[in-house]
Amino acid sequence: MFPSRLTTALALALLLGACAQSASTDKPQFPHAAITPAPVAVPALSLENTAGKLTSLDQFKGKWVWLYMGYTSCPDVCPAAMSYLAHEYKLLKNPILVQGVFVSVDPKRDTPKKLGEWAHFYDAHFVGLTGDKTTIAAIAKPLGFGYSFDPPDKTGFYGVEHTNLVFVLDPQGRYVATYVPGDQPGMMAQDFNALTKEKAS
Repeated sequence: MFPSRLTTALALALLLGACAQSASTDKPQFPHAAITPAPVAVPALSLENTAGKLTSLDQFKGKWVWLYMGYTSCPDVCPAAMSYLAHEYKLLKNPILVQGVFVSVDPKRDTPKKLGEWAHFYDAHFVGLTGDKTTIAAIAKPLGFGYSFDPPDKTGFYGVEHTNLVFVLDPQGRYVATYVPGDQPGMMAQDFNALTKEKAS
């Protein structure tokens, strides 16, 4: 069904990478995440927001971004991941420094209105975005995010196989770390509470 072998293999690879990274430094920024060897630039391409207007991930520069990619018709994986993010977000001591972003890879079904309602269901501060196939593919590539559409069933419903990971973008908009949704509840928030402690007002 939905993300199994692809997600598991990638998650294990990232977690092993995190162990190696943690072993090579005394103070890793994200003790419970897989850290990229070096920050990865993510293209600031035009995306449609929940108001139907064009914007880009650049609008969130200055904040840490928790980026999750999926689709609102997902029956299980995406809702579980977004619930995880909502839980972690509520544990933040300085939530103003973190932005939750959901990017739909299924613009055919995910209209701005539907995206807005869906993202806000999990947290009023979360943002929903989508774009055309070319734009989504260009954003997915530097993240190593994989996805593919299943053939429609008799009712016309189609699923989307996709990587089930949370991508962290730093305040400069670069991909720097990855978390596995549901893994070690509370630890993602703990990492960010430590990371943003010095910026507390």
